Amino acid sequence: MTVTLGHHHTTPDRAPLPRPADPGAQAALHRLREDYPGVPAVMIYAAIAGARADLPHAPADLLPELAERLAWYRLSTVRSLP
Repeated sequence: MTVTLGHHHTTPDRAPLPRPADPGAQAALHRLREDYPGVPAVMIYAAIAGARADLPHAPADLLPELAERLAWYRLSTVRSLP
C-alpha cells in the first residue's frame, strides 16, 4: 500500500519520516516519534493533520503547539497502539 504524504510516497511498513511543508508540523512529527517509537510515522502524521484540521479557529501562532498537544493526547488515548 502506498501512502501519499505531501510530496513523498512511502509504505507504512518501512516509512521514513514524512516531510510536511510546515516546519512546525515536521518538528512535532519528530517529537511525537520519540514519544511513540512503535507507532508508524504515517499514523503520527495523520494525527497531527487531523488535529490541525480540528482547530480551524486557533490563532496561527498557537496552531503548531496546540495541534501537537492534541495529537499527543489522541495518540495517548488509543489503547491498541504498540
